[in-house]
Formats: sequence, structure tokens, C-alpha cells
Amino acid sequence: MFTEKQVIALLQFINPELLTIIHFDSPLIDETAIFLSNWNRGCRLGAEFKRAEDSAINLSSIEKILNLPSTFSRIKMFYRNKDGWNKEKLLTFYTLVKHPFTIRGQTSRRRKCIEIKWKDPKDPIEKLTEQIDGLSLQNGRSSEVLANPSIMKMIVKGFQCFDIQTLRKVSRGIRSCINHLKLDPQIRMYKVQRILDRKPIRMKRHADPCSEQDFPETFDIFLEPRNAKTRCISFRSRESLQIENDWHVDNYFYCGDQLIERVVNDFEINIRHQESTMDCLILDYDEKLFELIGNVLKSRETPLNVKYLRMIVKNQRDIMNILPYFGSVQSISIEFDSAGILSLNDVSKLDQWKNATDLSVRRVFDFLKTE
Repeated sequence: MFTEKQVIALLQFINPELLTIIHFDSPLIDETAIFLSNWNRGCRLGAEFKRAEDSAINLSSIEKILNLPSTFSRIKMFYRNKDGWNKEKLLTFYTLVKHPFTIRGQTSRRRKCIEIKWKDPKDPIEKLTEQIDGLSLQNGRSSEVLANPSIMKMIVKGFQCFDIQTLRKVSRGIRSCINHLKLDPQIRMYKVQRILDRKPIRMKRHADPCSEQDFPETFDIFLEPRNAKTRCISFRSRESLQIENDWHVDNYFYCGDQLIERVVNDFEINIRHQESTMDCLILDYDEKLFELIGNVLKSRETPLNVKYLRMIVKNQRDIMNILPYFGSVQSISIEFDSAGILSLNDVSKLDQWKNATDLSVRRVFDFLKTE
């Protein structure tokens, strides 16, 4: 095994333009990373670590090279760890990393791998974000130009496809401008899912039943704009103490006892200016959640139109808190999650119910007759 100094000595005899991937037997490469950043002449490298462990020291060393995006394009860590990693743990550790990156996990019988990639700088919105961050906004000149409603309207029209939710994050001025223009976010799918447990299936056989009580109250939000990829945001009461199968999650928010309020507030912001018909809306059961989302739908200037609406409910009241405040709903699917009796007398009188072309009620073994 070569030491750091030996690796640096060998690299001096290699053409940086010919080296694309560099392998390490240990993630302790602080001096090597500094040398590579001065040596590689702008040729971005992939780095692979064969014996990575999830210790604070090793992760800290890797964290340093995450802030060298001009030197490295991706990092792969192959490791042996009986407990494994989860995405929440890594994102919590890398909170100080300034440059956007994605994390992906791979698991096999012989080895496990975590791959970290920097996001594609060619993406127009990401590039715009970086350019704004690089400008001196002290005088406000640059931000004022992009925050001008007339100019922003032309910019948005110039994009063949755009993601308003990402564009809103560029700067406060641009966010205010988008709110002023009331641009349609064109959300195709929105799903609010309550998560009771997210441990890998392979671990559940040997899991301690008492450990499920330690899982934080969690809601996953899946949002898919019409012209962008699906994102998953996890809202939870606190950090999880368990190992989770959470690699599909893009970000975490910890809300304490304001969990449902934060979920509903995010829903209100996202659909505030939705004018186009949403293809799919899925809402998981929670009495307070249905009540607050119903208030959001009720307060809209125009009713929200949905092609497919699925609700997991405990009683008729949950349905009545939501359904009357939609414009049109082509297909309604109700999943009953309770041991009681589901009455649909009031629901069946709604125009939304009568005008739907497809009705489905699942998990109902006994229910009262509707008039």
C-alpha cells in the first residue's frame, strides 16, 4: 500500500489529461487532494475508495474533497459495514458542502457502495443559480435585472421546459418576481405519504420490535412537475435513529411538533398558482392533514382540477374535508383504513362524486347504503 507521499511522488510522472480515475485503499487523503487540485489542470477526476468506513474521521476527509468540484467529478466509496449507511446520515454530515451533489447507494452480497456526483453544471437553472451566487449582490444591480417581472416573463418563455420550483430558489428577488407573475408550476403529480417505517426488508427479520417506536413521525412528499424529474422531500419530527432505505429522498426537513403544518404549508406554496389540470393527487390518511389541506383548497381563487384523486381515509369526514373544494375530478379512488363502517351518504351527494367517470372504494367490508 502506498503512503500519501508516495502517491504524490508517482502522480508527478503522470499526464493529468490521461488520468480519469484514481483509486485509494484509504479515504485519508487530505494532502493528496490538495496536490490534485493544483496538479490536474482542470481535468476532473473520479475517485474511488476501497476501504471506506463511516467513521467521523474518514467522512471528514471525504467532505474536504467534496468542496473541490473543479478537481473531482464523482466519488465512489466501497465499504464493509454491517450496519450500513443511509442518506439522511450522510446529508446531515455534509451540510456545509457548498456545491450541489447527488448521492446514490448500491448494495450487493459481497460489497456495498455509495457514489457521490456533482450535479450537471450544464443544467440552465443550476447554472443560473451558480452565476447569481457568484455575482456581488451588494448593489442589487444584477438581481434587480432578473427580478424584473417583464424580463423574467421573457426568460421563462425562452425556456422550452422549466422548473419553477427550482427557479424560485435562485434568489429572494426572483422568488418575489415569480410570485408576482403567478406562473403556473405545471405540477403533474403530487403525493403526500405517511411513512411508518423505512428499514430495509432484509433487516426486518432481525429487527427489535421496540425499535419501531423510535422511528420519527414522517411524511414523504413526491412532486413531479410536467417538465422536470420527480423529487422526494421528507418532512419529519426529528432525525431518525434507524438505518433506513431512503436513497430516493432528495432532502430532509425537521419540523418538531409543527410537522403537519409544515407539510400543508409546502403544499399551499407549491399549488398556489396551479391552473393546469393535475394528473394525479394522492393524500395519505391523517385527520388534521385533510382538514388543513381542505382549508388550502377552499382558499384558492379558482378550484383545483385533478384527473385522478386517491385518498386513504378513516371516515366520511376526511373525504368531506377535501372533495367539495375541487373543480373537476375524473377518477376518484378511496381507500378505507379503519375497522369501522364507512358512510358515503354525504359524499354521494357532491357534484364531484356524481360527475366522476370512475369511482373506486377499496378495503370496505361493510358500509351503509347510500341514498
